[in-house]
Amino acid sequence: QGYSGVSVYTRDSCCVPTRVEEGVTGVLRAPGTTTRYIDRPADRQIGGYPTERQLQSAAVARDLIDAEGRCLVLDFPLFVLINVYCPARRNDDRTDFRDAFLLALDARVRNLVAAGRHVVLCGDMNTMRHHLDTAAVWGHHGQVLPAEALAFDEDYLSLRSAAIFGRLLFGGDRITNTTTDIPPSSPPILHDACRELHPQRRGMYTCWDTRKNHRPANFGSRIDFVLCSPRLMQLLVIQADIQPQLLGSDHCPVYVVLRDSVDDNRNGQVTHTLHTLDYLNPPGRFSGGQLAMTPAQDFALLQRRQPQSARRMPQFANRQHIGNLFRRAPAAGETAAAGPSSEVRKRCATEGETVREATAATARQPVNPRLPPLLQPDPVATVSEEETGGRHSVASDNEADAVAAAEKTNDTGKTDETHTTSETLSVPDPGHDNAAACLQHATTSHPLRPAVPTPTNSL
Repeated sequence: QGYSGVSVYTRDSCCVPTRVEEGVTGVLRAPGTTTRYIDRPADRQIGGYPTERQLQSAAVARDLIDAEGRCLVLDFPLFVLINVYCPARRNDDRTDFRDAFLLALDARVRNLVAAGRHVVLCGDMNTMRHHLDTAAVWGHHGQVLPAEALAFDEDYLSLRSAAIFGRLLFGGDRITNTTTDIPPSSPPILHDACRELHPQRRGMYTCWDTRKNHRPANFGSRIDFVLCSPRLMQLLVIQADIQPQLLGSDHCPVYVVLRDSVDDNRNGQVTHTLHTLDYLNPPGRFSGGQLAMTPAQDFALLQRRQPQSARRMPQFANRQHIGNLFRRAPAAGETAAAGPSSEVRKRCATEGETVREATAATARQPVNPRLPPLLQPDPVATVSEEETGGRHSVASDNEADAVAAAEKTNDTGKTDETHTTSETLSVPDPGHDNAAACLQHATTSHPLRPAVPTPTNSL
C-alpha cells in the first residue's frame, strides 16, 4: 500500500528464486495467507529479520516500516537479492521514517551475512556516499569547490541516514566527530560494485532533476546502487556500470554482469568448474550450466510460482503476453489451452511422466543446498543481542542542519500519520536464527582486480 513500489523481473530460462518475501522486517503476510513471514517455519522463510533490540532506536513502529511497498527480497541458493526504494529526505516529517527504514535494512543485511549468506542489495538508496556522487561540489572546470565540499562532509555525511548507509560499505566515508562515530561492531560488509570498478570516474550520476532540465548538463547525483558481498565481488562480478543513454525517467539503469562460471583452482590446479546458473535456480534444475530437468519437471517447477508473482495476482493474471501478438487469435468459442504445451505433454508421455509426478519430484528437492567451498562466504563473528543497531553512535537527523538540496527530494509518499500502529510485535526465534545481530569484525576483503580505466561520462 502507498505511493511506492518495487518489482523484480526474472527470466525463467535462466533463474528462478526459491523464496520471495515482501518487506524488510518480516511482519507482512504472503498473499493468500494469514501468517507473517517471521512466524513461518524456518525452512519456509528467508530469515535474517531485524530483532526488537536492533530496532529499539527506531522512532517508527515496526509494522509501519513496511507499510509503503519499499522492499522485495528474493532468495537464490547463491545469494539473497534485496531490491529497495528507500525514502527520500523530503521534509522533517519523514526523517524518522527514513531513518527507521535504513536501520531495519542495515540490520537485515547484517543478519543475513552473519547467518552465512551472500547478499546483493540494489535499488534507489536515495543517499550519496562521496564527493564523486554529486555534481554540487564540482566546479565547471572539474575542480572541487572547497565550501561545497566542506558542507557535504560536515552536513550531509553527518546525517544519520548517510551514516547508516556508509557503514555498510567497504571504503565508505566514516565521520570522525563524537556524535556520528561508527563503532567497530558495525563493520563494512558490502562492496559498491560500480565504484569498485570505476573508482575515480566523475559524472557517474544516476538521477537528475528533470523539472529543471539538469540531465542534459549531467548535473545530478548517484543514489542508485548495486551492492554485493565480498566473495561475489571477487569471483563473479566482471562488469558494473550505468546506462545514462536510456531515457524515460529521472533515473537511469544501473547494472552488474556476473561471470558464467569460475574455476576452482585453490590448490594451484583447476579441479572443477562451478557454473553460476547452477546456483541461481532451485537444486537440480541446472547442472553444468545447462537445464537438467525434464520438460515436465521444469513446467511443474515454474507452475509453483511464488505468491508474489504478478502472474498469480488477479489484476495481472489475464494481461496479454507480448508473445500473443505473434500467435493466431482463438476462433469464436475457442479458448486458449491451459497447462503444459502439446510439446511438453508429448515428451511427458514419452518419458512415462505426468505433471503431477513431476511436481511431487521437484517439491522434494532441498530449497538451498550448501554452497561449494569456493563460493561460501568468509566466516564472520557475531555479537550478542545487546547490539543496539547504532542507537548511541549516530546522531538523529533532526539534530543536523538541512542539506536536502544536495539530494533528490521527489518522494511524495504518504506520511506516517496516514497509518495506525498495531499491537506491539514480538519476534519468536526458537532456533536463534536471528541471534546473529551484527558483525563484530569486518569480513575479509579479498584483493579485487584492478579497474579498467574508463573515460569520464560525457553526458
